[in-house]
Amino acid sequence: MQSSSYAVSKKILHPEDRIIRLPLDIWAKQLMVRINKISFLPNLNKSMETFAAALNQAALILTYNGQIDNARHLCYKAINTYATILEHQQSKEISLYQIQAWVNLGRLDRILKLFDNALHKFMFLMDTDLPDDFGFQPGKEAEVGKQVKTTLDKLQDKSFVYQVAVIEIAKICLASSRYRLLLEIFPITLTSPTTYILSSMAEAHIITSSYLADNDQAWKIASFAGEFGNPKYKYIFDFRRAEIAYLSGNTQLFHKISDSIFNFIIYKTKEKDSLLHLLYFYFEYAVFLMKIEEYTKSELIFKRCYNNFIEIGDELGIFLCLQYLSSPCFSENLFYVKHLIKLQHNTGYYFIRSNNDLWPGSYILHEMIEIISHKINLFLLSSF
Repeated sequence: MQSSSYAVSKKILHPEDRIIRLPLDIWAKQLMVRINKISFLPNLNKSMETFAAALNQAALILTYNGQIDNARHLCYKAINTYATILEHQQSKEISLYQIQAWVNLGRLDRILKLFDNALHKFMFLMDTDLPDDFGFQPGKEAEVGKQVKTTLDKLQDKSFVYQVAVIEIAKICLASSRYRLLLEIFPITLTSPTTYILSSMAEAHIITSSYLADNDQAWKIASFAGEFGNPKYKYIFDFRRAEIAYLSGNTQLFHKISDSIFNFIIYKTKEKDSLLHLLYFYFEYAVFLMKIEEYTKSELIFKRCYNNFIEIGDELGIFLCLQYLSSPCFSENLFYVKHLIKLQHNTGYYFIRSNNDLWPGSYILHEMIEIISHKINLFLLSSF
């Protein structure tokens, strides 16, 4: 068993509130319908909940289309809008919507690999002392940063904000290979990881330990978390144990754990599985099996995921599966190559698209931005 060619996945696999990544034009059209139906009176809080979710999705759509500046300015506009509301009434919900827009800016920085900027934004949410070389970007970011700081100072219950910041900081440290920084901020403690945040950090510590060439520590954390943590996350730590067993050259233990996970995915779960976090977990496990040349099993899981992603319309998931299923190491790869080429030609996702021509759906995203701006202006004029 060749262990030297594989490194553990850096992705934290704990489930998130993931939404289906539809084709961008369809997604934007559905979003515009929801936005047009919003009436801020008489129930402002309920309307703002719907509007805030729509703004978050609109920023994500723009990011996926490569409209980074528009996505960033939409987040700025959202923060300013919530700040205006908070000047007239204090609301925990509105405060959290504003902070979510700030979180979106941090995530955007992480996607663009602006890791220092991203790290600063989330450490700022934790009210952590910051090194001198971390600071807000001058201009609009500094302006909205002050507004978010004002909101944070007035927010009594910061538990949700803290949880988001911890997970995002861990993701940034892993993505930028700052493993020792992660351990400096969040030292390893073998506390029973019964909560989501503790369980997620246990996984981050497993990844960190492995990349620091301490597979014994990684195995210890994975085994402890799998046995004493929340049972609903056990499958994640089984995956991590399989990785560590493989890297350690323990063939017998690796196959025992791996076969158990494979049988669960293929035989013990429903064929129709619309739980996105599970589908993406299955996908990551298939990637692992492919990288260690377990081609037959990985192909079966990729096909399972591909069919499920098609059924629910998740274009990003479809692309990810096609990327691997089109590989020459799989028997039916030419069938999937054709579908991959077609998707790359038609998609609005900038990192998938192979066609340099203007994407036909661009006007829809422009219309979406206009509708949002109009809705915000209408709301501010009618309410204050």
